[in-house]
Amino acid sequence: MVNTEMIGLLCIDIDGTLLDSRKELPRENVEAVHYALEKGVIVAIASGRSVAGIEPLFSQLGIERNGVCLNGGLILSERIIQKTIMEEELVMKIISQAERYNSQIFVSTAELNLTNREMSGEVKELVEKGSLRSDYLYCQDFNELRTQAHLYRDEIIKVAIKEIDEDNYGLLKQSLIEMNLFHVAKSDTFFVDINPKGENKGNGVAALARHLSIPMENVMGIGDNENDLEMIELVGVGVAMGNAVEPVKNAAVYVTGDHDHAGVAEAIYRFI
Repeated sequence: MVNTEMIGLLCIDIDGTLLDSRKELPRENVEAVHYALEKGVIVAIASGRSVAGIEPLFSQLGIERNGVCLNGGLILSERIIQKTIMEEELVMKIISQAERYNSQIFVSTAELNLTNREMSGEVKELVEKGSLRSDYLYCQDFNELRTQAHLYRDEIIKVAIKEIDEDNYGLLKQSLIEMNLFHVAKSDTFFVDINPKGENKGNGVAALARHLSIPMENVMGIGDNENDLEMIELVGVGVAMGNAVEPVKNAAVYVTGDHDHAGVAEAIYRFI
């Protein structure tokens, strides 16, 4: 039996969870977050996005700057309290895999994305919507990307690869998993997120909870995709969106409505 009276920290994923399918923030979710704040709950963002990608939501939701960014690679509580740098050798291995399939790759520092080509279409729209918002350094090819990655070797936290070919996506993801060097997870349509092994949202949420002196059994998390799985498994109240992938639904104590029907709001009112 979940003791919902003890929830002190609520961690919410963004894409596919807090935002609807148009990447817009439903009014119902904002009102529910305000309700949670009035109940004394600390509300945080837990996302694969960078600090720049989540920053607008702090003001839109009216919450403090608490965030698990880049899938746990960077923890924010007003200031950066924890940051995990990916070893250069690992970054270069990922770049080689992206080159094998000629995929678009995003090598992320706290504030900057290195990428191997200019953006257009859906990717450009994602940047404008915020999910890839950052400063960008565009490289002409993979060799230039390697050069820039070397220059930023002490700052790289996470890598994401976009591959629209379904077969290549599966092969690329599986090859990264088989290396047994990374935490590999789907984060959005066509995207695979790569962090160092052992780095994930669950561990990031645990680090934020420790910083805030809140036991994990008093933490609630809401998410939808593979990169949310460890968070849903570790928190006291793990909630899956109606549009979540099956492993996340299976790990959750409750499956709420989907992101186009304010599932976040439904979950908040049910458990807080």
